[in-house]
Amino acid sequence: MKITLKEYAEHHGKAPVSVRQMIARGSLKTAEKIGGNWMIDPNEPYPDNRRRDGEGAFEMRNGMYVIDEIAYRVNHETTYVRIGDQWYRKGKCRRQLDTTNPAPVLMPADPWKADPNGKRNENWFFAAQNYGCLPRDTTFIRDGLKRAASEDEVAAIAARHDAVRAGEKDETLGRFYGPEYEVTIRKAILRLPEGVNPITVEHEIRSKGIEAGSDGGRNVSIRIG
Repeated sequence: MKITLKEYAEHHGKAPVSVRQMIARGSLKTAEKIGGNWMIDPNEPYPDNRRRDGEGAFEMRNGMYVIDEIAYRVNHETTYVRIGDQWYRKGKCRRQLDTTNPAPVLMPADPWKADPNGKRNENWFFAAQNYGCLPRDTTFIRDGLKRAASEDEVAAIAARHDAVRAGEKDETLGRFYGPEYEVTIRKAILRLPEGVNPITVEHEIRSKGIEAGSDGGRNVSIRIG
């Protein structure tokens, strides 16, 4: 008996959007649309996208290595990635510039054991841009978003800064990392008067736990909906 796409994703510990991508690629052979819904045999294994490369098998996504953590040591040029409970040395892969993405090289010992206080984590954008790596958790952007503001809160912010509401827009985040990471939110746009720093207003809004941004001009965007 087949189950829904969402149930299949939960059964295999995957995000529904990742399962949908596998269907689009033709990788799930038992998937079929019934009554407008994708149905899949729960016993069909989730496709293994790993590639044998050097010393081990590595999961790849959009030509990039899927990792759990990326870090470097203070005053040291080497960058390390963690895959599961193993640490690897990782060479650079500058997106749009380098034609090859060097495989992670297994470390014989924990690189932080001798100097645990020297460990510094890189952010995920830097990992993707400069090291050809993506986070395993495809929900990290969604999980990191702050809450939406109510209409009363938006009106209060506008009144406090003498701003004019200049419309609304949909903003898709995570597109840089690939479709599995994307999340779209609705934002209200406030046009600030001359002399009001939009970055300061953005920080003020975010300090209240509300998702906000600024465009480098006089606009501040606030998550709604």
